[in-house]
Amino acid sequence: MTADRRFRTVAGMTTTTVPEALDEQAVQAFAGELMGLFTGGLLTYMIDIGHRTGLLGALAEGRATSDGLATRAGLHERYVREWLGAMATGGIVDYEAPTHTFSLPAERSVCLAGHGAMNLAPLSQLNTHLAKHVEVVARAFREGGGGTSHLMWCSCSTRSMTRSTPLACSAGSTPRSLPVASL
Repeated sequence: MTADRRFRTVAGMTTTTVPEALDEQAVQAFAGELMGLFTGGLLTYMIDIGHRTGLLGALAEGRATSDGLATRAGLHERYVREWLGAMATGGIVDYEAPTHTFSLPAERSVCLAGHGAMNLAPLSQLNTHLAKHVEVVARAFREGGGGTSHLMWCSCSTRSMTRSTPLACSAGSTPRSLPVASL
């Protein structure tokens, strides 16, 4: 793929906006990486839903149809079916077509269910929490102002990922108020 050199005039200055030639393979590789990030972000929400509703724990108990899993978890089958479809498409859970059953293999279950430090599913809540604040943070980038309260999730979340127990953060907890050794 090649592109002509294009120019743009801004405030009396001319700047180049497009290179003379693009590396098509590099463009495709980066587009693939972006699609992986977007897909992973969506799957992170699905993991959060599975964690909050108990679906991951219920599926860790054994193979089930969507109806069986809904019953096991005490949830509505329609939503469980949609969730299972997303999780199977994303490679998080396995699907066995002949029996219409889904499973969470033991190696994945260790990372997504249970009460131990190996359960990484609670970390999915970081994306959900950040999503609630994106507009406020973007506005602060444009307009300035605001405090660190909307960005506190970053410091608290990063610190909690390095510990085996949850970290409670309060409104007064900011990176500046913590000793460097605790970061």
